[in-house]
Amino acid sequence: MSNSADISTLEIVEPTEKIVLFNGKDLSGWFSDIPARDEDPSSPDIVEVTDGVIVTPGKAVGHLVSEKAFRNYRLEVDYRLSGEGGGGSILVHVSKLRMLRTKSKNIFPQSLDVKIRHHDAGDIYCIIDNILCDNPERRPLENGQKPGGGDQDGRHIVKIVDAEAPLGEWNRMAFECKGRALRIWLNGVLVNDGYDCTTDHGKVALQVTEQRVEFRRVEVFPL
Repeated sequence: MSNSADISTLEIVEPTEKIVLFNGKDLSGWFSDIPARDEDPSSPDIVEVTDGVIVTPGKAVGHLVSEKAFRNYRLEVDYRLSGEGGGGSILVHVSKLRMLRTKSKNIFPQSLDVKIRHHDAGDIYCIIDNILCDNPERRPLENGQKPGGGDQDGRHIVKIVDAEAPLGEWNRMAFECKGRALRIWLNGVLVNDGYDCTTDHGKVALQVTEQRVEFRRVEVFPL
């Protein structure tokens, strides 16, 4: 897959009923972007389905991306971190792949990257696209940075409150993507929000790191 593959031009769905993105059996409706396969086609898969759950075994880094793109919707995802903590993200408004570099490779897609990492669940990282937050304490800027989604910008929007379940227990993260506004709840608690996003649509992605995370429910609803 091209390092800057544009996946934003496909049909955009504005849901009128519930859409189940993970059927509990296989990864129909998803595709994987695995940067390591550019150099080694035998690199392992980033996810597997076991007992009705998407499992990230921690063998490779990449993204599991929905085939459909959405506008004006509510997304709900159940996830569980291992007892060691784990990491990863749930991404909304995904458009172009491989747009931000880490170490020697472009890995991260243009999107709003919402962390599920232990202690940081609900934090937003703006990747190329941007969303506004009026509270300067939640949008820290350093060394003359401006708020934005570029490599040198202040991309981090800190969560409002910690609402994580204890490690090893299931969490439910919900996203309300309404126009160019975004609100995020974790276990029923509002943990982040923003407005005037630079886009109002895109795909959904699950970010896979070299740590174990489980996902069991990924559903989209009309607003």
